[in-house]
Amino acid sequence: MTDTNLDPFSLVFGDLAETAFPPIREVLAKDASLEAFMLSAPALKLMGGLRPDDGLGEAADDFVAFVYAAWRFWCDGKSVVVLDETATRARSEPGRWEEAVPPADAPETTRYIQVAPRLIWGRLASDETYEPLDGWFATRTGPRLQVVGCFGLHASRPGLSVVVVQGPLPVDVVREDASPVFSPMMPGGDLAGLRALATPEELLLLAWRVEMEDVG
Repeated sequence: MTDTNLDPFSLVFGDLAETAFPPIREVLAKDASLEAFMLSAPALKLMGGLRPDDGLGEAADDFVAFVYAAWRFWCDGKSVVVLDETATRARSEPGRWEEAVPPADAPETTRYIQVAPRLIWGRLASDETYEPLDGWFATRTGPRLQVVGCFGLHASRPGLSVVVVQGPLPVDVVREDASPVFSPMMPGGDLAGLRALATPEELLLLAWRVEMEDVG
């Protein structure tokens, strides 16, 4: 993790999860879809309490996706896959291309994938600073993967940055500047041995690499 005492689930929900999540599961029963979640009174109450006073603006959809993924993660037993530095580097090797086809019969469960701290960096917009990737919530639905990436965890910060992307395994991912996928973008990144995510599509590709080799 970016901070050894932090993870996105505990940072945002803490003890609240054990009181706020069970009523949502009880109301939704067998329908755990995002649509049902967004219409349930307990979920709306929870999101209302978590929403900042100044609103969310364009980040509203990402906020809902994060809360929903965290709830699914809780329902599925809070399973965490931890990648050490060696595994993180192997999965984010620049320029490596996929030929494998992911299995279509993977269970529809939500896990949290945690990468080595301060190794992979990204930013939400070109005018924002780079933030370290802590990991992502991953939900498989057949050949599709829903990814909720969590960036910028820090003890002095009350929240985090979120990137949401979903889809099948992407192929022929190319950067606009023609640099290798996952290669560093920050000054000095090469010397420090860092990795970078230039687009949400690269995050999806990284998540699929882990899904096929470590989870699926």
